[in-house]
Amino acid sequence: MKRLAGKVALVAAGPDGVDIAAVRALADDGAAVAISYSAGGYEAKALVRELKDKGVRAAAFLADDCDAAQLERLFKAVIERFGRLDLLIWRPVRTSSDYTNSSTRSMDYPLAIAGGQPHVVATPAQIHK
Repeated sequence: MKRLAGKVALVAAGPDGVDIAAVRALADDGAAVAISYSAGGYEAKALVRELKDKGVRAAAFLADDCDAAQLERLFKAVIERFGRLDLLIWRPVRTSSDYTNSSTRSMDYPLAIAGGQPHVVATPAQIHK
């Protein structure tokens, strides 16, 4: 059995787009994968098609991670779609001033709005091991 079988991971796109290697590693370990994107979405949607072709449960969601209301909707949508959320890979976007000037105000915000669900926060480097 794969170590992430039955788990759901959300990979939030960073400033340079979706961390494709992290998404693929999570899927290879058995996780269903939700991917957020803040612009365009072509890359995220193409990756979802690739994963679905391999039998992986996957979906892409539009959300700006500097907007608290959008983040709240993102977590709710992922949980509604997959029934749970176990793993969050969240790469801060742009610069720290974006958070100072945004409605999130804190890099811990995604954990706070996730409704107390169990989460592990990992950097992309930790996923690529």
